[in-house]
Amino acid sequence: MVASDERRDRAKFNPISQRTRALDIELEPKLQAEDFSLNQRYSSLVWQALEQEKISESKAAELLGMTIERLRLTRMEQEVYAVA
Repeated sequence: MVASDERRDRAKFNPISQRTRALDIELEPKLQAEDFSLNQRYSSLVWQALEQEKISESKAAELLGMTIERLRLTRMEQEVYAVA
């Protein structure tokens, strides 16, 4: 009896109740992932960590959401187009 009263009291003072949180809907972003500078920064940091051998190829591929083969191809392309 006391516990249910406490819950009711908390719900009165809590602007976002447990029920409201459960009904929140996450909308799909309208922009592509590449359009966000944060994602560009993230991928840049992953590539930098891979270059410095702080993470493995498999970990970098996982973090970037690509296969190891695609990561290796992209890495070779970057070396070809790199400015000395």
